[in-house]
Amino acid sequence: MAEESLSRGGRLLNHFVVAVCAFGLVVGAVKGTPYLAWVPIDLTVLCCALLLLALLAHALGRGASLRVLPGAIALVAVLVPPAIAGNPLGYRGEKVEGLLITLLLVSASSFLVTGEQRRTLWVRYLALAGLLTAVGLAVLPPDPSQYGRAVLEGSNTIAAGRQTGMAVVILATVVLSPARPLARGVAAGLALFAGVTMLATGSRGPLLAVVLVFVLLALRSDRGGRALRLTLTAGLLAAGWLFLSTDQSAGSQRIQDSITGEASGTATRQPLWDAAVRYLGDPSHSLGGTGWGGFVQVMRAGELLPTGLTQYPHNVFLEVFVEGGWITGGAITVFILLSTLRLWRLAKESACLPLLALGAFSLVNASVSGDINDNRLLWVTLALSWTIPLLRDRSKGEITRANCLSAPVLQNT
Repeated sequence: MAEESLSRGGRLLNHFVVAVCAFGLVVGAVKGTPYLAWVPIDLTVLCCALLLLALLAHALGRGASLRVLPGAIALVAVLVPPAIAGNPLGYRGEKVEGLLITLLLVSASSFLVTGEQRRTLWVRYLALAGLLTAVGLAVLPPDPSQYGRAVLEGSNTIAAGRQTGMAVVILATVVLSPARPLARGVAAGLALFAGVTMLATGSRGPLLAVVLVFVLLALRSDRGGRALRLTLTAGLLAAGWLFLSTDQSAGSQRIQDSITGEASGTATRQPLWDAAVRYLGDPSHSLGGTGWGGFVQVMRAGELLPTGLTQYPHNVFLEVFVEGGWITGGAITVFILLSTLRLWRLAKESACLPLLALGAFSLVNASVSGDINDNRLLWVTLALSWTIPLLRDRSKGEITRANCLSAPVLQNT
């Protein structure tokens, strides 16, 4: 059913539930800013309340479906043992609380962000969040503690880089879509603005993720010839490198120093990864894991970051194996791999490029930064891949090409 045929109430409900699901993915990065100090309630609590309200509205709606796949139940079940493990050191309480919020967001998005209109709106709201972040970084005073790197006060450079990078990869799919030339041109201009702002944050993970997503989109898009797409992508990346190598901003300088090996911060991940590999190399101790938040137990004094007991390996695969144990780590790894493969197949058969772009972008980030709760975009995107039947099932009336996410942001605006 076309969105125009929906009642006004139906359109408003679509916007409400999708906006709440998108808000849950960005609220943690912005709620600490003093510009939101006037809000009388913690924004995470508010988001959780709105998610529950949206789920209730969905459950009470006509023809609502709350079918849960057995695989999803099994995946949630393997998260429980590490949550109740009695690890003496770490940040278990905080992490388990965050996991509950993550599960709520993933569950709500799986039930609510379905159908052509809602998936389109979801991508639009995420792109809007990224663009608003870029605007805020460009016009608001930066945090003086970050030595000139672009970041909102009360937030951090990684969050800023991720949100602006998220807008870049979504807008890139519009450029490769069948949208009108004007829409594609506007998308390219906005992507350039967000990309320059992302470089100003000095965050290396989001930059690496954007580069890999560009290559992936060039390989999977069906617009024009592959050779032409790859040539244009190579030219774009070369132009980006030229800008980066000549830009004198603090963010660009940090990235340059990281690439050349001159920055002392380039090795901060290696001791964490070494500690994880060392622990996993002894299955007699690592089989059951440390429990969620217990990574600090496997670290030596020289490997600790200045974050107290809140330590994690900044790699989602190492994290789930070290803290969750081999069974939990194996189950989550299989889920990631199968879901990524499904995104790949969806993009090939149905041109669902935005989901593939967001999945690849978030997976690269999760491999180099943050803990399991910092990477909620990854879990939501992977879960959404299972709500879209493959194109081969369209003969059963389950999907058409129009149900996919190609050209979601600007084509109909």
